[in-house]
Amino acid sequence: MKSKNILINILLLLAVLTFFLLLSEITLSIIKAPTRIQDSEGQGVFIQDQEITYKLKSNFNGEFNTRHFNTQFSTNSQGFRNRFDFNPSDKQVIFMLGDSFTMGHGVEEDETFSSRLQYSLDNNYKIYNLGVGGYSQKQYVKQLEQLLPIYKPEVIIMNFFTGNDIQENCGIIVRSLNKEGLPGEAREMTPVERLKKLIRKSKTSVFIYEKTVLPFKKSRDLQFYIKEYETDETIECYQTTKRFFSQIKNLSSQYNSKLLFTIIGAEKQTTKKESEELLRKHDNFELFRINEKINNICQELEIDCIDLTLFFKERDEKEIMLYLGDGHWNPQGHTFASDKIAQHLIKEDYLV
Repeated sequence: MKSKNILINILLLLAVLTFFLLLSEITLSIIKAPTRIQDSEGQGVFIQDQEITYKLKSNFNGEFNTRHFNTQFSTNSQGFRNRFDFNPSDKQVIFMLGDSFTMGHGVEEDETFSSRLQYSLDNNYKIYNLGVGGYSQKQYVKQLEQLLPIYKPEVIIMNFFTGNDIQENCGIIVRSLNKEGLPGEAREMTPVERLKKLIRKSKTSVFIYEKTVLPFKKSRDLQFYIKEYETDETIECYQTTKRFFSQIKNLSSQYNSKLLFTIIGAEKQTTKKESEELLRKHDNFELFRINEKINNICQELEIDCIDLTLFFKERDEKEIMLYLGDGHWNPQGHTFASDKIAQHLIKEDYLV
């Protein structure tokens, strides 16, 4: 009888736990919107590409909703986030190469710094926004090889993100596609991997992880910010990035395009709250170590480079918020970046 009561109590406990987990999952599903770009049928925006790994679908029309924002997301017939199609007969074209910042993660198409830059230049130039989330310089080289012979831009602006471009260039961060058309594993998963994926997709487990584990998790890229942690792999990453920079410069010269590099700093570098937390954890953390190395590469290759990081840091000190809750720029951040780039283009005579 005693063992029977214990079994009943265990079953009741499991039932109660299951109930509360389901309740938690339903509640968080209501509070937290989907975190992928998808159309009305739930299909994602990314498709596989043999040369460039993945790209955006052409003529896509959908939305991107998270707890931080709710935006519309569409692409043109070339598969880029532009409100117009590209035309080989277009004059005074500017290419904007970049990742999710350039693509406009979290803002509407007309709020991206590509669109704002076009307004700043009084629409005398057509800005082709070639930004794709997760891209880095190795993809930009492929993009230029494909698109330069067709459109021959007057100016190429390559936007470098300090947060992960170097790691992606040398393969520390590898992105591919899964069957849903999202960056992830493309191969068939084992039953254990399916279970892990199910747990990772659970909003309850994600919420618990974000609140308990993530705040104490050691950053995996300290080797890029702390000199004593630098490894041979770190040095090779910079060399690989330099080779991509050189290829981009050579391609732009081949097609007589003027070239400008911008450096986009991570939020942890530019906001007081984030940077103070890093410096508190690691007193030898060098916030701008990556910036210094990238600027040195630009100087060695004789590439004009504007570092937006310090501009954003100065703005933050005036308590003007330029970020969404997930580390990307809000509309004000995009406008601020476009203003700085426009000023540089005009000052340095990039424009005809």
